[in-house]
Amino acid sequence: VIADLMRRFQKPPQIYLLDGGYVSHENIESLTQAGIEPFAPVRQPRNKDVDPFEPQPGDPQAVREWRQRMKSDRGKDIYRDRASSAERVNAELRKMGLQQLAVRGLGKVTSAILLTVLAFNTVRAISLLA
Repeated sequence: VIADLMRRFQKPPQIYLLDGGYVSHENIESLTQAGIEPFAPVRQPRNKDVDPFEPQPGDPQAVREWRQRMKSDRGKDIYRDRASSAERVNAELRKMGLQQLAVRGLGKVTSAILLTVLAFNTVRAISLLA
C-alpha cells in the first residue's frame, strides 16, 4: 500500500481511510510506521462481552493506538465522512452499470472504467452547475 502511495504521490498522506475488508494488524502497523494515521472500522469480536475498542492481548502498539483512535469522537467523525464521499461514488457507478464488465484484458477493462468515470464526472458536473 505504502509503496504504491509513494510512487503515485511522492509523499505519504497524513491520514489513510481503509475499507473494512483491508483491516489487518499488518496494514495498521505498516501505515503507522510510515507516519500515516490509519482510520478503519474495528471488527466486532465473536464474544459480545469484549469491547472491540479496548486493546486486546497480543495487539502491537500501533494497533492499540488505532483502537483508541477509532473509539474517539474524532475517529468516528473522520471515518463517517468517508461513507458520504467514497461510498456514494461507488453506489452511483453501480447504478450506471459498473457491476460486472463484459470485456477482458487490461486495456479493455481500463477503457470501460475510464469511460464510465468520464460519464459519472460529466453527469456530476452538470448537476452541480444546474
